[in-house]
Amino acid sequence: MQKKIAVIGAGLSGLVAARNLHQAGNQVTVFEKARGPGGRMSTRRQEDYAFDHGAQYFTCRDERFRTQVEDWLARGVVAEWKAPVQALNPAGASTPTKEKTTRYVGTPRMSSIGRDLAQETELITTQRITSIGIQDDRAGTWVLESETGEVYPDFETVVLSTPAPQAVPLLSCDPEFQKTAESVSMLPCHATLVTFSKQLDPGFGGAFVENSPLSWVARNSTKTRRPEAESWVLHSHAEWSLAHMDASPEDVSRKMLQALSEVIDSPLPEVLFSTSHRWLLARSEEPLNAGYLWKESTGLGVCGDWLHGDRVEGAFLSGLELATAIKKSMH
Repeated sequence: MQKKIAVIGAGLSGLVAARNLHQAGNQVTVFEKARGPGGRMSTRRQEDYAFDHGAQYFTCRDERFRTQVEDWLARGVVAEWKAPVQALNPAGASTPTKEKTTRYVGTPRMSSIGRDLAQETELITTQRITSIGIQDDRAGTWVLESETGEVYPDFETVVLSTPAPQAVPLLSCDPEFQKTAESVSMLPCHATLVTFSKQLDPGFGGAFVENSPLSWVARNSTKTRRPEAESWVLHSHAEWSLAHMDASPEDVSRKMLQALSEVIDSPLPEVLFSTSHRWLLARSEEPLNAGYLWKESTGLGVCGDWLHGDRVEGAFLSGLELATAIKKSMH
């Protein structure tokens, strides 16, 4: 029996849940506050430059996710990122990472993954849902209301797919689920995006950084099918971001570029473009391993990487497992 289902949040977990529920014959509508799908699997474009400024890559361990990744590979939605990844310290010493990890990226940008998943479902963007509740006149159905006052009634199931702190106010209708979301703290991260006038090749495509304001640096142009411009993405440690929450993008960029010069022990080329983006909810401090939350009696579900180990793969599996549970309850 077809159900009318709302999914709030077009990040990876929400899109996976929406696609699976749509393919099962349900009427699914996805609501997203941003201009496009993908959440933190996003890409910032500036003229001829492009930067994967959120999730940098993903790995694959679970067979259910591997099946999806193989489909994406076959269709050119993702590709392996074969550039070496190293570990850096401020003195400039570097070592290859020890684990033999296959890393994947969306092509031609990370945001391609979200756009691929969103193809089949109705997606309403730039619409922030601020409240959900049981309808007074129709027991067993939900009504959603947006920040601008739009009302969306008559949903039999609601899937909430947002970072935990954003889920808390929406879950006032379910104190049990709300308490679970309240238990998860999320940490910030600054992303500095920079394009240089000439090549900067320190011998790696990405690097984890220790003892520095930087936690990660990536030579974005080493990823498959990227623009040729020498573009980099620099991520900060959460502690540094917490100490610089009120800093201007210009100040953040200046300090993070200085840190890059120190960790690679080299002066930097002329900067053609730079800016910084502040991710307030970059990652969970201590993610849960519940997988998902689902209450068949009310038709309310919650999914997200914060419920499944905080990885891209975890976000995918959370959405998949919740969709499976919802479909099972329909029989």
